[in-house]
Amino acid sequence: MLANLISAIEPFVQAYGMVGVFAVAFIEEIFAPIPSILSFMAAGFFLLPETGSVSTILWEAFLKVALPAGLGLTAGAFFVYAAFYFGGEPLIHRWGRYVGISWTDVKQAETRFIRGHADEWILFGLRVVPFVPNVAISVVCGTLRYPLKTYLALTFVGGMIRAFFVGLIGWSVGAAYAAYAEELNKIGYALGLGALLIIAVWVGYLIKKRHSASNPSQK
Repeated sequence: MLANLISAIEPFVQAYGMVGVFAVAFIEEIFAPIPSILSFMAAGFFLLPETGSVSTILWEAFLKVALPAGLGLTAGAFFVYAAFYFGGEPLIHRWGRYVGISWTDVKQAETRFIRGHADEWILFGLRVVPFVPNVAISVVCGTLRYPLKTYLALTFVGGMIRAFFVGLIGWSVGAAYAAYAEELNKIGYALGLGALLIIAVWVGYLIKKRHSASNPSQK
């Protein structure tokens, strides 16, 4: 499957440059099977100059890889977030009782949700790590109505940092980027399971926090 993705992504990024990076990042944010390691390493290999000063390479990595990737990831994340923001109510009605939260809890706590630094750092870290399935984060944040401005800001900055460093890796390893991407992707499966566990714990924390906010007498 990875070989097929490589053969599809390579010509697309080569042909469309920054627009291609934006499009691939947008699609990756919605469809989990596309690994960001592969996408951004390919962008670094094809779009960055082979030689140049350190400042030139870093600027090109920011302009041609990190910026369009961050915008694409944020646009895709908003799409999924919005879908579950407005469509999450049926899910809560059906499954909320199993995790101790009702839609009334969500609505009551929505306007009183106090953002903590722990929430923001966890979300930011999950956005920076390239092995985390992004769509899972968007689904969680949309369903639980995580503050939109904070969500988009952390997604944008974290996505740019992810793409910047992965793009530089793709540039540094040259034509062997596909092999490196495949090996990193194998490692990523294990790390991804760990990341999903972190997301699960984070979800439990957010649910408990929202439940407490909507039921102050139980604090």
